[in-house]
Amino acid sequence: MVKKILRSVQMTLPCSMDE
Repeated sequence: MVKKILRSVQMTLPCSMDE
C-alpha cells in the first residue's frame, strides 16, 4: 500500500526525493 503511494509520489516528484 505504502509502496504504491511512494511510487506515485516518485513519478510526480523528482528522484531527489527518493531519499
